[in-house]
Amino acid sequence: MSAPERPPINKDEVEDLRRLFFDKYSADEGGGIFDDRDIDRVRADDNYLHGFLMIGKMNKQDALTKMVDALKWRKEWGINDLTFEAFPDWALQIGGLYSRGKDKVGRKILWFKVATHKKDASRAEWVKKYIAFWLDKLHKENPGENIVLVEDMTNAGLANMDMDVIGFLIKCLELRFPAVVGMLYVYNMPWYLNAIWKIIEKLLSEESKAHIKFLFGDDVQQYVSKDHLPPHMGGTDTYQWVWPPPDNEDSVEEISILQNTMDETFEQASDNLSSPAPSDSPPDSPPGGSGDVVNGTEAVTNGDVRIPPKNQVVKKGGDVGTAK
Repeated sequence: MSAPERPPINKDEVEDLRRLFFDKYSADEGGGIFDDRDIDRVRADDNYLHGFLMIGKMNKQDALTKMVDALKWRKEWGINDLTFEAFPDWALQIGGLYSRGKDKVGRKILWFKVATHKKDASRAEWVKKYIAFWLDKLHKENPGENIVLVEDMTNAGLANMDMDVIGFLIKCLELRFPAVVGMLYVYNMPWYLNAIWKIIEKLLSEESKAHIKFLFGDDVQQYVSKDHLPPHMGGTDTYQWVWPPPDNEDSVEEISILQNTMDETFEQASDNLSSPAPSDSPPDSPPGGSGDVVNGTEAVTNGDVRIPPKNQVVKKGGDVGTAK
């Protein structure tokens, strides 16, 4: 069963909701219970308001109540001020949550590797904020579009199941970031976690249940192509999250795809570098680009895209480090 399609925006309904909000909360402009940046978003972003109309089932008063609740929460949690640098290193380095690739219909994928999370009350608040940060980041980067959340349960066990964090995630998906996640794919959930799922299921609305699909083995390839899947899902993408993150995620994805298909190119470049250069080509420049030595290893430049050796990754600021 596929998820229900996102209905088109009704401009009149959106404008009515906007008017209801400002009729009631215009005095809050300039500071108060809402973040001014969110007020600006309500004023200008039809897609954002449309999301609340969807979860309010097109009832404007219900949508207004849900929107006000979400906006208050955003101010209390400082969502607009969250950046990568705001988080402790451990939250960034474990690679438990990151965006990478797209599904077959073009929606960005947010990966949640459940096995990397251990229940720890001292860290729970940071984990929740990191989830909110990623959902907000992708929501703003893709206005009016859905994303896909892949909850990878590979190697997960009871120690990784934190009901507090799960409850927070459900609330985010249903209320805090309305209509952002088009599908939640739960991959390879162990049979011994079925009892916990029965508890989680009771927390979900019927609408949310229609957006969840359980996948096992190669099933995931029906929805995500192999070049956007990691090897344990039968894919060819060997990317691993590293911190600090690259400055330009799209460029890094392009580099990764190029690396997957450039074995022969690297071999040819090595042959060219080890043989005498033609008289009309500088001796330190392979055909089609220039040689750049990084940590004692040649890196090939292809046009504007700098391709590091296969076992290295581009880090923030253009530095190159060894992939984990």
